[in-house]
Amino acid sequence: DRPYFQDKFPIKKRKIILIGLDGATWKIIDPLIKKGKLPNLSKLINSGVRGNLRTVKPWYSPLIWTSIVTGKRKEKHGITGFISQKRRKGEIVPNSRLNRKCLAIWNILSYKGLVVGIVGPWVSWPAEKVNGYILTDRMFFENLPSTTFPPELKNLLFLKIKPGENKSCDPIYLSMMNILDSQKIIPRYSLKTNIKNEKLYLKQDNLKQYAGLYLNKIFNPDFFFLYMRGPDVTSHFFWKYFEPDSSVPEKEIKLYGELIPKNYIYQDYVVGKYISKADSNTTIIIVSDHGMDKKDYRPKIIFDNISKLWEKIGITNYLSIHKTESDSIEIFIKDSEKLSSIKNILSKLILGKQSPLFKILIKKPENIIKLKLINPYTLDYDSFVYIENKKIGRLKEYIQVKEISGDHTQYGILIMKGKGIKRNYQIKNCSVLDITPTILYLLGLPIGKDMDGKVLKDAFNSEFLKKNPPKYIDTYESLLKKEFIEKKYPERNRELEKRLIEQLKSLGYIK
Repeated sequence: DRPYFQDKFPIKKRKIILIGLDGATWKIIDPLIKKGKLPNLSKLINSGVRGNLRTVKPWYSPLIWTSIVTGKRKEKHGITGFISQKRRKGEIVPNSRLNRKCLAIWNILSYKGLVVGIVGPWVSWPAEKVNGYILTDRMFFENLPSTTFPPELKNLLFLKIKPGENKSCDPIYLSMMNILDSQKIIPRYSLKTNIKNEKLYLKQDNLKQYAGLYLNKIFNPDFFFLYMRGPDVTSHFFWKYFEPDSSVPEKEIKLYGELIPKNYIYQDYVVGKYISKADSNTTIIIVSDHGMDKKDYRPKIIFDNISKLWEKIGITNYLSIHKTESDSIEIFIKDSEKLSSIKNILSKLILGKQSPLFKILIKKPENIIKLKLINPYTLDYDSFVYIENKKIGRLKEYIQVKEISGDHTQYGILIMKGKGIKRNYQIKNCSVLDITPTILYLLGLPIGKDMDGKVLKDAFNSEFLKKNPPKYIDTYESLLKKEFIEKKYPERNRELEKRLIEQLKSLGYIK
């Protein structure tokens, strides 16, 4: 009943479980393994191979994960970042699967007759037809179409798969939520925002791992891919507490210092659930798209949309931005006779009807007005800005404060365990581009010659390689019917797009 899947099932019946841990790094994993905190990852490493997985530039997760699931660089797959390339001037649109120019591993395997189960990868919305199921990266938006395939899974996701709070009894998950719900301190706005977003992503990861376990009982996929975002976002938000310096308050270290290790312990717990369901013919692959390390620990003020504020108060045509500093901005006034009147207008900007927004200084010879935010790190950026009792938008619409203390690095992780794979072996010279070719090889399928990655031969023992030499095909791109890679765009929901953009901004990915 699926005429667009044409080939017979390959002779060799091997299964693959691919788990993506966004931003996972050996810098955190290895010390936790030594402490005995990651028993499942440790078991996989001791009975399989591990390596530093080299990423591709730029270090943007949508780009890298698309390279992981296609075996191709951005020039071939077309996903260059977080924002859609096909946007009108001035319009910011999150990237989508429709901008991907080549096939993903689940398209190829579906075409070959294998059953796939896909949970949550970047730029997978709108859902495409697969031989199995797919829950896209926008699965959590109830009012958005095409978030799952088959479409019927959408209702199942929210009505049956989602665990109730009483069922979500993993102590590590609950302990992280308890930390994030703690009222021991009154957090800065930037920290408060980080806590809010961390809770959101943690809940989503928890739902995804339950969804995969539930649906795999129904579909029994030959290839399963679970994408977990936790290590990345937790490291972005809370690295300063994991590796603090003298600038980090001691009371915050005590409260949030264990969040990153706890998230890794939670991910290990999830990996263990899936290992327990795997048979001897299943290969387990754990990958991350990049590593993580420390960044600047100081909160950062970003005057990203300040021009919209100038527009609202009617001074756009009289100024240009001279320079920005850590908590201030200097504007050049084109006509010196306007200096006093523009200062007068700016002095009327009030936050929350209570206090002036800026401390204002005029530099007359240079025709410059310097605007210094008053108490920028304790401001409530959700508060409204007023001018002469007229509400003109929330402060965060014009100025943002971010506290991003962890950032991406070049090398992620690779762990592989299964029949034919070496034991307790460190593999070298492996790239995110090699994952799809290696999966095709494991399943007895040819590798596309137009793929930029290679089969990770060094991961396999010589006997296995001798019995199973890699096969090649010029390309898979011409094999599928047009309906399989349909490019119809679902009806847009600009409110949901705005929410996605806000999430990306909160992580510092876009301005």
